[in-house]
Amino acid sequence: MDNKKNSQEEITLSTAIFTQKRGETTKETEDVFFKNMVAQLEKFVQESTPFIEQLKVDNPTLFKNLTTTQVNIEAIQKKIADCKTTEDFKKIYNNPLNSNDLAVINQLGEKWFNENQFEKAHHYFFFLSAVDPANADVWIAKGMAEQNLSHYEEALGSYSMAINLSPTYLLPYLQIIDCLILSKKIDDAKQLFHFLEKEIDPKQYSENPFYVSKVNTIKEHLEAA
Repeated sequence: MDNKKNSQEEITLSTAIFTQKRGETTKETEDVFFKNMVAQLEKFVQESTPFIEQLKVDNPTLFKNLTTTQVNIEAIQKKIADCKTTEDFKKIYNNPLNSNDLAVINQLGEKWFNENQFEKAHHYFFFLSAVDPANADVWIAKGMAEQNLSHYEEALGSYSMAINLSPTYLLPYLQIIDCLILSKKIDDAKQLFHFLEKEIDPKQYSENPFYVSKVNTIKEHLEAA
């Protein structure tokens, strides 16, 4: 999405967030992340029909190459079976799609998201999270589609995957706060926001309209809660 891309001027948090909050359980966190990544791929393989049908309508040319894509997804499954950790996976991982095909699929997801067709957008971001699971922005996009569908627990899971991939990246933390507010978990939202306030240098985002708007909106919602 356009706003998501603007955020990639890479507003980041202090690495203290990772070391203080997760430093003592890095191995455990890695194991959980890896299991979630495997589960995500298996889930997509089982529930790929909506994506396939949507792509057939939106881009018949790319759809014709889908058989090859399916074969590659099966190959990824076999590779994952030989892995024990996320690091193992990263060493053997090769994205089954070329960059042009990935860009087309991402653009289709963005198109439907910007038209408020969040279910259709989710089909594409769900697929991307299966074939490009080491990309934090893919998980954020998937989470934003889920959040707009009021699938808050799924969205929180997607944002958490993004944080595990890029623990100093600010955007997924803000999206989690957003999601907590929408799901009426105000105390949790306040706790995370107050923690972030101590870590964020306002100068990092003061010239980025997307972040300024995001932070101000969260403040307003929390004050009104």
